[in-house]
Amino acid sequence: MRSEGIEKEIGSLPRSRGETLRLRAKVFNGHPIADLRIFYDDDGQPRPTKKGVPVALLQIDRLIELLQKAKAELQEMAPTRGGAERSRE
Repeated sequence: MRSEGIEKEIGSLPRSRGETLRLRAKVFNGHPIADLRIFYDDDGQPRPTKKGVPVALLQIDRLIELLQKAKAELQEMAPTRGGAERSRE
């Protein structure tokens, strides 16, 4: 297993008020996790907040399944916008 402290940025989503939601792959306490965390801008430097969700490697497939279910539910709830939402996948 890789050593502690190794991190790889997977991607990010912009949020309001200069915040960004970032997904990182990392090793924490000897366990590989996906870390979903809010970052804020501190004088041009991105800083992590305590608001985050660590997901163990063994839980990722289940999380993906739940997100797909949520997506399907949201698509049913959302008003039609000419397919614009589906084209972003």
